[in-house]
Amino acid sequence: MGKVRASVIKKVAEELLQQHREQVTMDFEANKQLVAQYVDIRTKRMRNRIAGYLTGLKRVEEHRKQHMMAPAAVAPPEEERGK
Repeated sequence: MGKVRASVIKKVAEELLQQHREQVTMDFEANKQLVAQYVDIRTKRMRNRIAGYLTGLKRVEEHRKQHMMAPAAVAPPEEERGK
């Protein structure tokens, strides 16, 4: 079976995320403009694929950040567990 995305799309999106992390959002349209601004892409399809992957990376990053900030569940005391 083939890969889900071409490695060039992943590589360009990850480089953009590292270099312009504060400008990348979870909005596809904004990321599409960002890709057009910083990367010389000749086709609309390639630009859209990079912007889509970039949006997904940002969503994962935000999701992880939210769950890292959440307080950990505290186990009940020993005497309450046995009941």
